[in-house]
Amino acid sequence: MKKVLFIVGSMREKSFNRQLAKKAETLLEGRAEVKYLDYADLPWMNQDKEFPVPAAVARVREEITSADGLWIFTPEYNFSYPGHVKNLLDWLSRPVKPMDYGTPTCINGKKVTVSGAGGKAATVNCRQKLTELLEFLKADVLPLQTGIALQPECWTTDTLILTDEDQRNLVTEAETFLKAFHENYFVNEIAKKRKYIKENKYRKKMKKYLNEMEESINILDEFWKAIALTNECMVSEVDGELKYLGTSPDDNELVKTANGQGYKLFKTSINKKMVLIGEEEVSFEILHVLGFSSERKRMSTQGARS
Repeated sequence: MKKVLFIVGSMREKSFNRQLAKKAETLLEGRAEVKYLDYADLPWMNQDKEFPVPAAVARVREEITSADGLWIFTPEYNFSYPGHVKNLLDWLSRPVKPMDYGTPTCINGKKVTVSGAGGKAATVNCRQKLTELLEFLKADVLPLQTGIALQPECWTTDTLILTDEDQRNLVTEAETFLKAFHENYFVNEIAKKRKYIKENKYRKKMKKYLNEMEESINILDEFWKAIALTNECMVSEVDGELKYLGTSPDDNELVKTANGQGYKLFKTSINKKMVLIGEEEVSFEILHVLGFSSERKRMSTQGARS
């Protein structure tokens, strides 16, 4: 019979998550050996006190090592998991011997499932962050988890109430966790989850990249249009080549650069400029011009596409 170690993330005597663990225990009755981890006496993680290993730390590590799987029941504190749960995992992540970083830790490869009872969010933020941490510690975390949104009357009675859906979800998690001890099943489920996460992260990154690219293209489009239009150059064609004659060398060079970027000023008059953008000839009517001045240090052109 497999050994499952229950870890309750609340230290409160009438904790809803302890009550949830008791309900889960009944689902594993006769199918797994359940034990509760007592870690209330763990000292705060401190490398100055890491060796020799404190007695409470050694005991907890031994219990984790001897278990086939861990089931964590935790509330959500301030959008995350409780500090004492983090402290527990910090101790479990440390080397058993000084400077021995090659030997796997006691939580490495351990099968873990997570449940939580809390407010309206049903501990979703806590479970997501806890899953990320556990996976970082190389634990095998079950993708299927149970989140309980506590009923209003729970807060006044201190008694956990499960809806029919909550009960079904807890049963499904228990059944899936038991199946997870068959290695191939667990490996396949984890692989599916990681593939899904990877694909969705890629899609999000690609969408963000494309949005940023589109925004950059729009900015560059406006920039090169402004360079092609905001100048005092006259255009002439000599031997099939456009020549620009402006009031300053800067004007000439800027217009040539815009030309090279696909914004070719090819015809000018007193109140109109023609620009070839790609393969499209675009006509701009010049409405007003503020010439360059040493005070403004710029030239401004107000125009409209005609």
